[in-house]
Amino acid sequence: MDVTARVDNGTIDIWSGNQSPGTDSLIAIILSGSRLPSTAPAPSALAMPPFGWRYNETEIAELATFVRTSWGNGGSAVMAAEVAAMRKSLSLEDAQR
Repeated sequence: MDVTARVDNGTIDIWSGNQSPGTDSLIAIILSGSRLPSTAPAPSALAMPPFGWRYNETEIAELATFVRTSWGNGGSAVMAAEVAAMRKSLSLEDAQR
């Protein structure tokens, strides 16, 4: 995935100022979760659980749009169809939601 991380005061911030033009990485992380390895300044591995089982395409699109337009990010809106396509490409279309 092409998500960039920024280490600041021992914390890793993968959202602030992210200039990624696409939505695929963010949608995939929300659907499937992700884990960042530990580093010297942040010795505990950071993880985000998957939420694809819990939220539908519209809810995930709204969340991703919020992330892409907050904290200094200038991304465009995410459409529910993009989430559905990513869910299908990750073979999660049968996941409970």
